[in-house]
Amino acid sequence: MDYEQFVLKKLLDKRYIGEKQTLIENIPKNVPKKDQKKVRKAVKSLVRKGVLLTKKKHYGVHVSLNPRMLKQIKEAIE
Repeated sequence: MDYEQFVLKKLLDKRYIGEKQTLIENIPKNVPKKDQKKVRKAVKSLVRKGVLLTKKKHYGVHVSLNPRMLKQIKEAIE
């Protein structure tokens, strides 16, 4: 299982694109405990690549998919 694809698919299915965001801590939920660390690493990698956008709030960091990269994201999932 490719964890970056998992993260992209989860965010795309929930339509967290652009202005609609979710807390970064919510992404590894509903994943087995042994894989949660790998999912967090995949999220950090995607942020570095510019695929995920971050927004800092006073209660945590939010992430969403970069709307300019939707075509590449959909290709990566398939």
